Amino acid sequence: MTELSPETQKTLDCLRKVAADTLERKRRLGHYAVIWREGSPVLIGEDAPRDYTQERRAWVDHTSLEDVLAAMRQHQDEDTTQYDEVIAPGSLIFE
Repeated sequence: MTELSPETQKTLDCLRKVAADTLERKRRLGHYAVIWREGSPVLIGEDAPRDYTQERRAWVDHTSLEDVLAAMRQHQDEDTTQYDEVIAPGSLIFE
């Protein structure tokens, strides 16, 4: 390993302290943080957005194609007047 100059080591130590202080401050404020762990970004903290990929995969693995199609038909048949504005296909004009 390459030995760092005293100035470089001092700078690195300062950056590590600032990063640690910032993470602690975010934790105390209840904010999540993004850190780098094992080659990829990771969100940490109680309010960090969840990974919905695993939930979606579990739902897909336990839902039959017939159930998916039935849900799609149900949404298709629902009342579209619940929206303030519905843009119909072909109603947009580009000049």
